[in-house]
Amino acid sequence: MNVMRYAARSTLRNRRRSFLAISVVAGGVAAILLSVGFVLASFAGLRQSIIDGETGDLQIRSPAPDRDLTGTQAARISEFLRKDPDVRFAMERIHFEGLLATGNRTGSFVGRGVDVEKESRLNAGFLPVVSGTGLGDGDKNGITVAADLARALRIHPGDLVTVLVTNRDGVLNAMDFSVRGTYRTGIPALDRRGVTIPLVAARSLLALDGASRVVVVLTHGDRLVAMERDLRRAFPDLAVQPWFAVDPFYGQVVSIYRVIFSVFGLILIVVVLLSISNALLMSVMERIREIGVLRAIGFPMRSIQASLAMEGAMVMGVGSMIGIAVAAILSVAVSIAAISMPPPPGRSLGYPLQIVFSPVAALLVFLGFVALGGLIACIPGRVVRRMSIIDQLGHT
Repeated sequence: MNVMRYAARSTLRNRRRSFLAISVVAGGVAAILLSVGFVLASFAGLRQSIIDGETGDLQIRSPAPDRDLTGTQAARISEFLRKDPDVRFAMERIHFEGLLATGNRTGSFVGRGVDVEKESRLNAGFLPVVSGTGLGDGDKNGITVAADLARALRIHPGDLVTVLVTNRDGVLNAMDFSVRGTYRTGIPALDRRGVTIPLVAARSLLALDGASRVVVVLTHGDRLVAMERDLRRAFPDLAVQPWFAVDPFYGQVVSIYRVIFSVFGLILIVVVLLSISNALLMSVMERIREIGVLRAIGFPMRSIQASLAMEGAMVMGVGSMIGIAVAAILSVAVSIAAISMPPPPGRSLGYPLQIVFSPVAALLVFLGFVALGGLIACIPGRVVRRMSIIDQLGHT
């Protein structure tokens, strides 16, 4: 008996039931792949936004959180990184806190001293400007203020503000700045307290010749582990942190999404398998007498069981291929439709919906469903196998 031909004819015998089973499989596969694509796109977008907008690929700082890198340490790090072809560029940042005063209003802030030119190279949308012009390269006495803080203090572009800090020597220091603009990061905590000034001004304000940390931006992200290892070996007395250690938000989001979509995927798979098992069981129960005839004329039960397994694999395979095609088409359509998503947890800005079609995931889902189809089809075959040929021939 040609097992594959018999399985194909059995599948086509009841076209309506086979079509329904294939449709269920196709819908389940498409839903699973679209969910996987959404998760992958979300992870990739969040990862890139954190690296480009906040952390860079790596950061080097003093082991003690309240201590800065000295000018000598920062220079040694910069010299080491300058020689590495995998490093796109490195830049220094200074983190500090203080008070922002304007007229009769004063508010606390969390500030950053930055190299404007390099920050712009890291992220073309560096500190997206809400009003004003933002900081320019070579600007020495400008300041940009987070939008919510600016609104609370009634600050507008062109205003003069006073920044008061306790410098690294423990002395109260103040400096006047001209507001170049306001910006919004999309992180509510920073939008309520954020202030950015040029690196030179921050050093003067804080009486500091070094930096709080050195941010490393790599040419290729896949060199992250090797670069981290090299930096730890070259600077054992300093703390070297990859981007996901600097900002744990990514890990938290990944953990939540994995749990949610694992449960969602498991439910989909169970629904599909239950539907297919019901269709295959009905198909076998309707053909018990036929199976008895085949056994009576000498066909071995293992060949019949192989044909049943092939039938289940065919239904799953055809449905999976249709589902993969649907998922690929919908992934492209959704990605170019510019659908806006609400802000994720901890953010205040939405993002465009993107779905990545993963060929690897499609292949794994296809092979998994085909294997499951074959295994499920063996279950009714085992029930029929326990019946004698006489019972099968007399079955009604």
